[in-house]
Formats: sequence, structure tokens, C-alpha cells
Amino acid sequence: MLSISPLKSASGAAKYYLSEENPKDLPDVSLEKDAGDNYYLKEKDQEENTFWHGKLAIEAGLAGKPVEQATLESVLSGNLGGETIKGKRNNHKSGFDLTFSAPKTVSVLALVSGDNRLIEAHNNAVKFALTELEKDVAQFTTINKEGAREFHNTDSMIFAVVRHKTSRENDPQVHSHALAANMTRDQEGKLRTLASSLKQKGGVINGTGERIYNFQKYYGILYQSQLAKEAETLGYSTRGVGNGQFEISGVPQPILDASSTRKQQIDQRTLDLGFDSRAAKDVANLDTRKSKTYQSSDSLNKQWQSTVKEQGYEPAQLVTMAQQVKEAQNTPLLGETKAAISRAIDHLGQYSTALHLEKIIELTASEFTKGGVQLNAIDIKKVADEMIKQGDLIGLSQKGQYTTKGLIDNEQALIDSTQGRAHHMRTHVESSTLNKLAIPENQQRILTDLYHSTKQFHVVHVHGSSQDIAQQLLNVGNHSGKRVQLVSQSVKAKTEGMESVQRKSQTLSAWVGQLFSPEQRHTTHSLLQSDTPLTNKDVLLIDDANKMSANELLALTDKAKQSSSKVVMLNRVSSRQGFKANNAISLYQKGNVESHSWVGKRASHTNVKLHDNDTDRIARVYADLPDKANTQVIATSSVEQRRLTEAIRGQLKNTGAL
Repeated sequence: MLSISPLKSASGAAKYYLSEENPKDLPDVSLEKDAGDNYYLKEKDQEENTFWHGKLAIEAGLAGKPVEQATLESVLSGNLGGETIKGKRNNHKSGFDLTFSAPKTVSVLALVSGDNRLIEAHNNAVKFALTELEKDVAQFTTINKEGAREFHNTDSMIFAVVRHKTSRENDPQVHSHALAANMTRDQEGKLRTLASSLKQKGGVINGTGERIYNFQKYYGILYQSQLAKEAETLGYSTRGVGNGQFEISGVPQPILDASSTRKQQIDQRTLDLGFDSRAAKDVANLDTRKSKTYQSSDSLNKQWQSTVKEQGYEPAQLVTMAQQVKEAQNTPLLGETKAAISRAIDHLGQYSTALHLEKIIELTASEFTKGGVQLNAIDIKKVADEMIKQGDLIGLSQKGQYTTKGLIDNEQALIDSTQGRAHHMRTHVESSTLNKLAIPENQQRILTDLYHSTKQFHVVHVHGSSQDIAQQLLNVGNHSGKRVQLVSQSVKAKTEGMESVQRKSQTLSAWVGQLFSPEQRHTTHSLLQSDTPLTNKDVLLIDDANKMSANELLALTDKAKQSSSKVVMLNRVSSRQGFKANNAISLYQKGNVESHSWVGKRASHTNVKLHDNDTDRIARVYADLPDKANTQVIATSSVEQRRLTEAIRGQLKNTGAL
């Protein structure tokens, strides 16, 4: 597993990571000196637990050497071998902590049963994942003659890797903090800060941090896959546990449970939050985190071995027990691996025709294997590389992006789907109707253009909330003899839309017509599956059209063509992400489609106050408020919502308000 967090200060990070398991006041340590006469503390019975890695480390003569605190602080501050980063700022960002955590079975066999070969296997897997990450994510930026930023790939970084062996509950847990310094080297040989990009353009992910976060799961799976291969060469059998993760077979489950106190805390907190996602686990991790304490190796070993014996096993026998398990590895055939890759491509291809190789491998390893066999990401990568050589995966101009002939055909199908001319598309809109809407002239003009247009298909790029334009299109259609069918992408969005977007009648005739014409609300799925009769009087208003797959767009377009209904797609554009190339809706608008832009209303001013999870106190505060009607209590999960509701009801009953 891989977790990511930004480093705060250089001095703080250097001190924290190198002293987190610092045994300076304990008897089983020795004072060691490196080649540069720098002294550091080391446990007598432990192998070296730090090393430098990366191309910049090789250039500086640091690769493979122990990490010394002064050097680490200097590197994280933007200095390397007497050289300082070009244009270094006073508020220089130090970098990232990339934490690779070994499976619990590896930790138990290595730390409790003493198979130190697994420690080396873990180190090798970390190096492998970091080498791949370095090749993929390292970038710096320049400004071109037009004043625009350009991103350049460098394939060079430096990592200070610090291995620790305990969780915050002092359970056996092998994990390495790979401290990625915020530096790379440009084509002229100068040190530069790593690139960052708050706003992405097109389908390419730019920015080192942005790439790491976007492909976090992929690099975690690469680490797991390499470690699994290393464990198998040491005589162990492995079993997939889903999501690209593995465990070594033959370690009794009671031992794993007894050695996983920290995991149980996080799982329980995740359950309390009411979510089961990577983000929820990260929140639960921080929420239950306590200060780490240090015990000597001797003390830890006694504690861990006692835990194993309490479960009825001898620590020294665990390695033998595990190696005696000879599970069939069920190595997938080449055809099976290709089929799994194809399933992943088919899924990703519904939303974009330019695919990142990392996402293909990640999805293949974690979700698209069949028959209980978990594919190894490294094997998948080899097959994918072969598919690239054979032309099954076609490289695009941007590094790391690929497509297939099938996706190219889908791309053309999306563009072609809107071709042809429909009749009776123009709808007259009374100026008096527009004047009653109380909206700016430019928005009145957009509404008029949409209804006056003789084109059947329209895409409106909505910046901000789509509620306003949906409301206005509904009102104008209601007063112009049109039946507006509001289509949402989920049942939840449909329900919310029924509350926030409602028909309003500003004339007697519209009010009478509304009495005999029920509101038309659908989800995309329900509309496509229903036999609802549509005519050229219907306007299909599709909210969040950017979330639709290629197949859904094609099916809806076909349905609209059969009934000669006008289609208005609301494409919600993120102000930070901008337009994305090669996704389904962007390809769709390349056809016979008219495009518009709409800037939604500014979000209302809201005071948000965050409280600790003290349910009773929140209930008391709410009960004492004089203006409850204008106060909302926000819960982060259904579980917390139920607790707050019960507590508030109880408090209101106590005060006589209920």
C-alpha cells in the first residue's frame, strides 16, 4: 500500500523521520560513523534502515548510502552537493512523504520469525516502485515566448528512504518513508523545483505532485507486485486479497489479527464514519492517530513473540509453516491477461479515448481479473508493453497516453452520431417571457439562441452551478409550448433536482397548461430503458452530461433522433480542471453540435463552523439557538446523521420544543 503526504519543513521532516524510532536513550545501540565523519545512532542488532535513491542521488554520490540528518535537511531545503535550486523561493516546499507499507504477513515473518530476507525484498520492491515513479512523474516548467507554461519530463529525482518497523500501537509493521525532495535537473544541468499544475488542460496530467496523487494506486500496486515476486523467489506462496494487494500464504489468521491493532482501530473508525473508501481510511488514520512511542528491539521482540505464543504457535516455526504451504499459483495465461487488459480498456474507453497506461494496469490488476486469479501488475505491464509493440495499443503524441482501433472507431461514432438535419427545431420565445426571468441580457440571449436554433443537439459548458440555467430553460420551455424533460445522472441527483429546479408559471395559460402536464423527471438509465413517448415538442435537458459514457451518449442521441426531440447537454466545467480533451462529451461536440457557455450564479455566502465530533454538545448548542430555521447541522455520513438527529430530538424534547 502507498500513502502520500506533503512534507512541512525541511528541518522538522529530517528530525522527525530519522528520530521517530530513535533509540538514543536505550542500551542496545551503537554510535556509527559514515565515510564523511558524520555520526548517527544505530541499533546493534539491526541492519541499516536508511538509504538514498534516484538519479540525482547517483549524480551526487549518495545512492545506497545511509541518510544522515544534516544532508537530508540540506536536500529538503533545496540544496544538493553545494548547488542550490535555480530561483529557489523563501517558502520553498520540501517535497512529499511516499510511505510504502508491507503486507502484515511479510511484517510478521520478517520481524517476529526473523526472516530478514523479506526486509531486503521489501527494500527492493520500494526501489523498483520509486524507479518507475521517477521515470513517470519528474517534471519542471518553463515559460515560452507566448507567456504560457510548458512542462518538461526529466526522469530525475532524489529520495531519502527511511524504513521503520512498528505501527503506532507498536505492532510489527514494516514500512518505508520515501522522502521525495522537491528538486530535479533541467536540460541545461541546473537544479529546478518539481513542476506543479493546479489547472489541467486536455487529457494529460501535468505536475509531479499531481501525477503522484493521480496514479497513487498504480505505484502502490507496483510495489506490492514486485514484493510478491520477491517473496515467491524466497520459497513462499502468495495469495491475492483483492485491489492489487497480496499476503503470504500459511500465516495463521489469529496471529495476523492479534498483530493488527492499528488496522482494527482504523477499520472501526471508518465504520463509524459510514464510508468505505481510501479517503475515509486516511481520515480515520489521522483521527485515531496517537504519538508514537519507542521500545528497544529486545522489548519489542519479547512482546511480539508473546503475542504469537498466546495464539498457540511458536514464532520460530512460522517461516517453516508458511514455506510448507504450496498453493497452486494459477499463473494466468497470456490470453487471460490480454482479456483482462481489454476489459479495463473497454471500461475506461467509455469516458475517454486517450488512456493512461498507468490507469489501464491499475484497473486490470485491481478490478478486471476473473476466476479468482489476481494478476501481478508487473506481468500486466509486460503484456501491455507487448501490445504497444504489436500496435494493439496505439501511442498518442502525449507521453504515457494510448488508444486502440476500437476507441478510435468509438470516437468517430460519437462525432458522426449527431450528423443529419432535423426539422421543426426552432421555437419562438416571447420577449415578455424573458423579461420576467430577471436575469442579465447575455443569459437571455443564450436562452433565446438555444430555443431559436434550428440545430437539434446543443452542449452548454456551465461554469458553476447548473441549477440556474436548468431553471430558466424549464421556465422558458413551459411558456413556449415545450415539454422539458429534465434528465439527471443518478437517483440522488434527480431527487435533489425535483426540490431545487421547479416549474414556475408567470401567465394564466402557462399555469393552466401546467395543471394538465405532469413534470417530466428521469435518470439517464430510466429514460433509455423506458418507453416514454417523445415528440418534437420535447426538449431533453441533460444535467451533468460530462458524466455520461460514450454508449449512453450514443443511445440518447439515437432516441432523440427517432422522436425529433431537441437535446441540451449541460457540461459542468470545473474551474480548476478546465476542458478535458478526448473525453466523451468533448468528442460529442465535434459533431453537428452547437456549443454555448454559461456562467452560473455565484455561490451564496455561508458561514461554516467545524466542530469536534461531540454529538451531545452540538445538540445542546442547536437547541439553544433562537433562529433554528436558518441553521443547518452538517453530518459527514449517514451514521453520524442518525446520531445527531437522535441527539437533537432528545434535546428538543427536554426543552419542550418537541
